[in-house]
Amino acid sequence: AGGDAAKFAALARPLAAFATGALLASLLRPALAPPLRLEGIRGGFGDTIWSSSYIEESDVTPQPSLSTLAARKRVLLRQRSRVRQSRTAVPGASVPRASSQGAPRSWEPSKASGFQLRGALYLVDKKKYASGPALYEPFGLDILRCQSRVFDLPGRAVLPPPTQEEKALPQWCPRILTQTMYFPGTPPPLVGPQRDTGDGPPGWQVVCWWRASSQLRELL
Repeated sequence: AGGDAAKFAALARPLAAFATGALLASLLRPALAPPLRLEGIRGGFGDTIWSSSYIEESDVTPQPSLSTLAARKRVLLRQRSRVRQSRTAVPGASVPRASSQGAPRSWEPSKASGFQLRGALYLVDKKKYASGPALYEPFGLDILRCQSRVFDLPGRAVLPPPTQEEKALPQWCPRILTQTMYFPGTPPPLVGPQRDTGDGPPGWQVVCWWRASSQLRELL
């Protein structure tokens, strides 16, 4: 038993010495001088000293990695190329309006009354009613092949000039609306968020263009 106690004491001495040194270091740390700060330089011995100015050191923003900078550059190049290519785009130029009912590869407007909308007491009676007159009328349809969703389409296209009736609309009321639906070319992952690396096949974005109808102008 005496031999075991001696072995235990021999093992405990380094641990006790280390604990005592750590306690003394924690007590003396506020009295140490602040670390060396050099403009534009990170790392090195002067930047790793434990001292009371550690909080002041945490305000230095870490520099992004090379892979992050390369990804940002690819995104900016894609955005700039889309702006240059679509700056003179005309709404409805890619898909023509149908010259006759049921014409292939074209679009045609439908009556708003064909849509069934929920009534004011739908949660109680579960009834739907035919829609009233449309406040906006379609005037163009486009199908874009793009790597990612394109935003601010009205600012990238040459819009038709406003009519006299549209000029009389209040400033808060838009005369043209865009409705977009994007179908990605790459299936989404089963786990985790969608990551746009720019290497997958492009998707399709369907854009519907609407402008204020006579019904809206009469209501306002």
